[in-house]
Amino acid sequence: MSLSLEVLLKLFALAIGVLIFNKVVIPKIAELFVKNKYKSKNPKASLDHMIKLKINELSDSDSGREGIIKKNGSKKNVSPKDAILDYFKKLTEEDTSPEKEQEAQWFIYLIEQLHWGDSEEIKDIQIELNKAFKSRFEITKITAVINKLIKEDKISFLAGLNSPKIALINFIGLYSILSDTLSNNENTFLDKISSENKTTKELITMAIKCVIQLSKDYPMQAIYNSVLKNSSPLDKVDAKKMDEIIIDFCFIKGTNHPKHLSTFINELEKQIVTIKTILPLKAPKDKNDFSGALKVFGQDESSYNFNYIKKKQKKLLASAHPDRVAGLNLTGDLIKNAHNNFIIIQDAYEIIKKHEKKAKKSA
Repeated sequence: MSLSLEVLLKLFALAIGVLIFNKVVIPKIAELFVKNKYKSKNPKASLDHMIKLKINELSDSDSGREGIIKKNGSKKNVSPKDAILDYFKKLTEEDTSPEKEQEAQWFIYLIEQLHWGDSEEIKDIQIELNKAFKSRFEITKITAVINKLIKEDKISFLAGLNSPKIALINFIGLYSILSDTLSNNENTFLDKISSENKTTKELITMAIKCVIQLSKDYPMQAIYNSVLKNSSPLDKVDAKKMDEIIIDFCFIKGTNHPKHLSTFINELEKQIVTIKTILPLKAPKDKNDFSGALKVFGQDESSYNFNYIKKKQKKLLASAHPDRVAGLNLTGDLIKNAHNNFIIIQDAYEIIKKHEKKAKKSA
């Protein structure tokens, strides 16, 4: 009996030892390996992420796109990630300028360390985006966008550019902003630019949609059809169509280079100024609502000045005039706003004119 108990105790101790070894010692060794090899600040999180990523890669291995690598005269299936990585590795082996070699090495480090999301290359992108948009781009957001673009083979165009690093930063910034805007996700960029321009996030969203619509690559027929229906062509689109719109916008027609961030910001600020002039006005309640008519022109009864209103009426009518609005390539909802404003301004002015006439008669 004592022998059986001794054997059981030894087996139990062995089981405990194996459990501790598997749960504590092996993970610790793996963490040290990751920390030393990849210089990761968070080796445990990096290791977990790498394992999940490897599982995804193995499960997706059958659905990867076919790539061609000329090696020993054979063809191999390669992922978009491996294809772009292979391109930059070959650049470092070629007789090229030190600048190009340095940039190629930057891309190699960036792509190889995407698992961790805390590399210096990711921080380089973050600094540039924060500077351009005067806002904060989270590293996790940047990493997620790069992973998505690589997996869906949307950055292969970098292989043919003289400045692929600048192009990638532009593309990530625009892709992030446009995808957030069109999917109505909250982000710090909208908060920042709305406060700087003293307007609402809704108006910024409208302005971004108008900037996209102004892009030469956007299908004008779709805009025309949607405008006739008085609805924005950029609302209520499925994820695939939204992705196409973003990709189309991010490239200048006739080239494969993304629009520059500063160009986008300038176009956006112009649209904000334009849209501010045609924000929806509140119509007077009825033909005798003198107080409501004054509000259309930014006045109240205590500050009433008919001469001021006459001048303001001309400016407002000019800003909402159909001929002017037709040349702005606005979304359908904004064209409808301008049309309504044009009628409201005329109606409000007639109410004020009638009031002025009565005041002169009684004087």
